[in-house]
Amino acid sequence: MAEVNKTFRIKQGDLLPILRGRIRDRDTGEPQDLSVATLEFHMSSPDTGEVLVTGIALAFGDQNDPDDTGWWEYTWQPGDTGPYSDPGVDETLTFNGEIQATISGKPLTAPNDSHFKIKMRNQLA
Repeated sequence: MAEVNKTFRIKQGDLLPILRGRIRDRDTGEPQDLSVATLEFHMSSPDTGEVLVTGIALAFGDQNDPDDTGWWEYTWQPGDTGPYSDPGVDETLTFNGEIQATISGKPLTAPNDSHFKIKMRNQLA
């Protein structure tokens, strides 16, 4: 599962902070070695399931060091964070996020039993 333990928060239109998480083995809890993985981030609407963002994520840290193994990051691109609602509307939208790692041609989606949440606050102006 992805170790985005809490809800990730960002404002619509912002490109920082970078989205970071960790993939751990569901059974053992050990971090997943991502040294040979390709990673793809997906963000979707919880209402419709429509995938709104698909982009390349990267492993970071020393994947041979247990403290660094399994960490990934996604750098937001222009348009990823909206706008998803009209400016001036005071609201926070919630999206679903997941990471798909492909390791030796086999996909592993994290988290595999749900999604992590991305809360996006609307710009007021």
